[in-house]
Amino acid sequence: MSIQLIFVIDRIEPPWLVVEWSPSGDITELPQSLLPKNTQEGERWLLRAKTQDQCAAEATLNTHPKEWQPVNFEIPKAITLPTATPYCFQFDGPL
Repeated sequence: MSIQLIFVIDRIEPPWLVVEWSPSGDITELPQSLLPKNTQEGERWLLRAKTQDQCAAEATLNTHPKEWQPVNFEIPKAITLPTATPYCFQFDGPL
């Protein structure tokens, strides 16, 4: 299982990024440390979530994937991930 979500950085309130998820419009906070230090308000980013098994399989490929980060944060309420499965997350952007 894997999901992709787009969000816009609404404002930066260290140590948090206040983000608006598209298309739901939900507002949540992400730790500022998840994105580069030069991240700015108004930027659009892509979040990819995969199971840790999928992430481990990708790490063995010769494609040098970006680092997958196991973190805990709030995603839009309409998105449900099974809680028994550990996930890892990748952020790509700005788009």
